[in-house]
Amino acid sequence: MAAAYGDDAELAARLFVEQAELLDRTNDVAGARAALERALAIDSNIGPTRAACVAHAAAKRDWAWTAALLDEEAALEPAPVRAAALELDAACIHRIAFGAEDRAVALLERAAARAPTARRVDLRVLDDLVMLHERAGRTAEALRARRRRLAMAENAAARAIEQRAIAALEEARGDANAAIAALREARAAAPDARVRESLDRLLAAAARTDERIALFEEDAARADDDARSALLVRASALAEAKGENERAIGLARAALVARPTDEAAVDALARLLAA
Repeated sequence: MAAAYGDDAELAARLFVEQAELLDRTNDVAGARAALERALAIDSNIGPTRAACVAHAAAKRDWAWTAALLDEEAALEPAPVRAAALELDAACIHRIAFGAEDRAVALLERAAARAPTARRVDLRVLDDLVMLHERAGRTAEALRARRRRLAMAENAAARAIEQRAIAALEEARGDANAAIAALREARAAAPDARVRESLDRLLAAAARTDERIALFEEDAARADDDARSALLVRASALAEAKGENERAIGLARAALVARPTDEAAVDALARLLAA
C-alpha cells in the first residue's frame, strides 16, 4: 500500500507508522522501529511521522535514538524557542543516560546561541552549562555562562550570589582585579560580611591598603555599635601599619565612641596616643 501511494509521501509514511503500531502490539520492537525508520526516510519533515518516531523511541527507552531524533528535529525547527528546548532535552539525555557530557555541552552551546528564547529554557540551558563547564574545569567557559546568567538575574540577592561565584572563578584563573571588581558588584547588590572578608583578602594580597580602610569604614557606617567599633579598630590598625598615625587615632576614637567598653578600641587608642 505504501508503494502504491508513493506519490503522496505523507500518506505513504503514515502507512508505515500504522504498520509500526501493529508490530508494536506483537512486541516486535525491532520490526516496529524498522517500519518507523522507513516512514522517516519517506517523510523526514517536522510533523506526525517524526512525532511518532520520537514517541516510540521514548516509550521503548531507546535513548540513543530519542536523542538523535530530537537533535535532528532541532536542526529543522524554524522557531528558536522550540529548537532550543529540543536541544536541551537531547543534552539531558546524553548527560543522564550515557554520561556523555561533551556531547551534552555541544548541544547546550547550540541552544544557548539561540537566546533569547523562553526564559525558563534559557535559564535551564545556562544552569547546565555552568555545571558541566565547572565540573570539567573549563573556567573561561564557565565564566562566560555565569555572566550570561547574571544578566538574567531578577533580584539583588541572585545577582550577588552570581557575582561571588564569578569572583571565585576569576581568582582561580589568576585575575585578581576582575575578582575584586566582581566582589564589589556583589557588595553593591547585597552587602554581606563574607563578601567583605573575601574582598579584604584580595585587596590585602594586592597591597591596596587605602581601599581596605575605606572598605571597613563603609561597612562601619551601616553597622550596629558593637560591629562598628570592631570594624573601625581594624581600619585603625591598617592606617597605623601604613604610618598614618593621625588617621589611625581618629578611627580608634570613632570606635571608642561607638562602644566605650570595647577593650580593643581602648588599647588601640592608648597605644597610638602614647606613641
